[in-house]
Amino acid sequence: MRKALAIMRKDLKEVFSSRQLIISIVVPALVFGVILPIVFGLSFTAEDNSTEIGILNQTIYRYDGVVLRDSSEVIAYWMMNYMLPILLMVLPCGITCVVAADSIAGEKERKTLEALLLMPVSNFELFIGKMLAPFVIGVVIASVSAIVSMAISSYFSISLLGKSFLNISTWAITILLLIPTVAFMAITFSVIVSVYAKGVREAQQMSGAIIVPIVIILIASATNMAVFAGVSRILLALLFLLTGLIFSYVSSKLMDREKLILRV
Repeated sequence: MRKALAIMRKDLKEVFSSRQLIISIVVPALVFGVILPIVFGLSFTAEDNSTEIGILNQTIYRYDGVVLRDSSEVIAYWMMNYMLPILLMVLPCGITCVVAADSIAGEKERKTLEALLLMPVSNFELFIGKMLAPFVIGVVIASVSAIVSMAISSYFSISLLGKSFLNISTWAITILLLIPTVAFMAITFSVIVSVYAKGVREAQQMSGAIIVPIVIILIASATNMAVFAGVSRILLALLFLLTGLIFSYVSSKLMDREKLILRV
């Protein structure tokens, strides 16, 4: 594992020495961790008298058992515990795809991949080392953004509605289970794409396809809260983990140094 950690440290140095990569990491973190919670928070006082609010209200009562007095509380609860956690799952997915694509496809562009493959490391150590940097960056940035998002949304909820509607269990599952498994799935998919991609830009564009399942979950949860309620969150994390393990098996085969040398 020492050699894998050495590869991770090398990749981390390259990431934080690249202004473009830093911007690609910081900007989404600010958008999802700060700007979106503020925008949502400012809407907590808005009243919604549409008939859809009744359906939303029933769904939340049914799955979370929280007593909400009016439409403003329903909207605040829904945004804080459904919309924000789901949107935040895009963050580890996007960040890990960007970093993982640069980690492998970037080596091709910089003409350093062949030197890396000739290092005295096993295929397993090479595979793990290349996955660690994007995983650590994605999980840490997304988790910090989630905590900041919780604090901002709670501040607006308390200030404008008199109390916080934050569901701690929802956010705990998001930070401890969903963010790591989404990041793992995204990294393993990006490794597969990066092996075949000719350059970083192509790898990043192709890796972006992994965000599609997150968007589907977001749309589905907007119409049916059961998609992202209670045990469903844990099942989603298990699904992401299983998908990541399948991608991991495929990508580990592709990370064979003999095959990679032929693609350099």
